[in-house]
Amino acid sequence: MKIRQGFVSNSSSSSFTLALPKGKKREDIKEIILGKMQVPETSMIFDMSQEMAELFAAAASDQLDIDEEIKDTKRYLKDYPSQDGWEKDWIKKLEEYKEKGWSVFRGGFSDNGTTGAEMMLCYSDMKIEDNEIHFENEGGY
Repeated sequence: MKIRQGFVSNSSSSSFTLALPKGKKREDIKEIILGKMQVPETSMIFDMSQEMAELFAAAASDQLDIDEEIKDTKRYLKDYPSQDGWEKDWIKKLEEYKEKGWSVFRGGFSDNGTTGAEMMLCYSDMKIEDNEIHFENEGGY
């Protein structure tokens, strides 16, 4: 019998989608997120808010081809009928983004990240939907 000795870790991660309106680019994410946070420079959490906004921008690295994502999701739905219908909602949302000319990105956070801010983002459920950004993260566990 083999016995494992040493440290074993159990890590978590979470994935998110982020959409930007026509005319906005990935490079704009940090400033948009900072605008949503509204943390004054005099705040003791100002540096952390900067770090978190940088993490959002860096993690949103995978720009989706909306048509391909719709096809893949429909294929998945056909092969694995859903219990909760998230796929149909996702397809509808993608079609809305395409119609409006929005760009859609996918990214993720890990509790094995280099900072406490990333760990916090990994475990947080967040949703923002307005005319500047759409962001949804389901916290890891």
